[in-house]
Amino acid sequence: MQTTRANSLEEIYLRLKPDPLTTQQELDAFYRKELNEVRGGDKIGRLKLDLERACKEGLFFKGCLMGHPGVGKSTELSRLIQKVKDKFSIIRFSIITDLNPSDFNPLDGEQVSFVRTKKLKKD
Repeated sequence: MQTTRANSLEEIYLRLKPDPLTTQQELDAFYRKELNEVRGGDKIGRLKLDLERACKEGLFFKGCLMGHPGVGKSTELSRLIQKVKDKFSIIRFSIITDLNPSDFNPLDGEQVSFVRTKKLKKD
């Protein structure tokens, strides 16, 4: 993904991609902090705080991030990953690309997590 802004209408099609922002470079180039004001605060900052508190207390943590397609859920997860990657091992996968969305079983996600965790331990 290019991380420079379009300077003309002719360049817009080169920059517009429906893919989530996943790298720090992409977040720095395109993420707008003003979204937090519209959404009523930094929800990812809150998830980070809750995750760190649960870890400190030795508790399990579950967070929920939901919304309509294209509103930025994956991009917000990328922000969370950037904020906690030094403290936690991140396992990220997509139901659409890593699993079969037409034949999805919730246990499939756990199996992918298990395989990826095993791979992390080998590396």
